[in-house]
Amino acid sequence: MAIQQIAVRHGWRTEVWQLAMDAALRMADPSPRIHAHRLLGSAYADLDRPEEGVVHLA
Repeated sequence: MAIQQIAVRHGWRTEVWQLAMDAALRMADPSPRIHAHRLLGSAYADLDRPEEGVVHLA
């Protein structure tokens, strides 16, 4: 997605994952959404923010 690439280039990290999650939510196949949540949960755990990560892993 071009908009995600622009956001990455400008260092808009929060916007990148929000755009990715929005795109995943709009897909008929739930697999991308599940994968995105798993990645976000792991990222929050890596950042020592487990309370936020659990929301994505539950």
